Amino acid sequence: MRKPVAYLVAILVGAIVWFFFQNFKIEGTDSLRVIAKNEDLDSLPFGDSNEESKSRFSFPKISLGRSTPNASAAPTFNERSVVAKTISSQPQAPKQNPDTIRVASFHLQHFGSKAADPELTMNAVARVVRLFDVIALQGIQTGGEGSIADLSLKAGPQYAYLLASPASIAQQDELYAFIYNKNTIVADRGEGLYTLGDPDNLLRRAPLIGWFKAKKPNENDAFTFTLVNVNTERRHTVQELNVLDNVMHEVRQDWRDEDDVIMLGCFQRPETQLEGLGQVRGLVPAIRSVPTNLRGDAQTENILFRSLETDEFTGRSGVFQFLRAYNLSMDQASQVSEYLPVWAEFSIYEGGQQGRVAKRETEVSR
Repeated sequence: MRKPVAYLVAILVGAIVWFFFQNFKIEGTDSLRVIAKNEDLDSLPFGDSNEESKSRFSFPKISLGRSTPNASAAPTFNERSVVAKTISSQPQAPKQNPDTIRVASFHLQHFGSKAADPELTMNAVARVVRLFDVIALQGIQTGGEGSIADLSLKAGPQYAYLLASPASIAQQDELYAFIYNKNTIVADRGEGLYTLGDPDNLLRRAPLIGWFKAKKPNENDAFTFTLVNVNTERRHTVQELNVLDNVMHEVRQDWRDEDDVIMLGCFQRPETQLEGLGQVRGLVPAIRSVPTNLRGDAQTENILFRSLETDEFTGRSGVFQFLRAYNLSMDQASQVSEYLPVWAEFSIYEGGQQGRVAKRETEVSR
């Protein structure tokens, strides 16, 4: 008689545990926090009410919050069914609408080191830079600040570059940079450019944050956005992807209160395997099911943003095949980078082109 009772108790306990994990998740490692799975992440505070468990994020240096790895959870993209039309079959990107800007990312793989053919590398990367309005660069060799200045000059007089502060650079094994077209983009070269602090060493390379604005529209209509330039460590990809969701949320809450936060760079994973980062509500990957390396066998680069807020996205994005576009051999292209540039297109108007057109039609009809 005791065995059936024991079996019933075991079944009851198992059912309770199953219900808990189906409906709740646990976040945090220093202070555990139980959150209903269907609860809106935007409504949650970053930290609890007591001082010890409060979020330690601060600006301009940010102490990264911890999150519990959740490798088995399935990503939830396309909150509003925003679909990126990834273009990869053409070596050249389609013609750009004058009322749009293109944001890109390119992992340069030790740019600034002694390449076998530095002139070829510099020329090829400068040609890539000229295709876009603003481009986030990763994989720059430490001490390669001068090479970025040279690259900006090579791209043309209308281009300018942004690097992290010397103190931040000294703590990195690789550098980040932004290069932008001054004719189409305005950049905050002051407090709007900062590096995340990471006293707990949760990220090997602290992301570089920059704030930008489309130049063509007037002040009230211009699309403004924050770029979060990232480069995950291959050996610790899962851990870092489970921290980057916290980074995205906290950057959204910085002193600028900028709702359009675009995270771009090297994630070392395809869009369906972004771990905790992939659980950000409404997250849209600009690159879908397309290789982003020269060999054509891996997708590691992407541009990510929330469809709930960044409705300026036109739906067009792509992977730039610079090997084919510049008629390079595989060996020559490998000297430039093993990675391919990725890009996404956005309206220059806050709220998107459709909203702008509707506004114009309304004004005309009055």
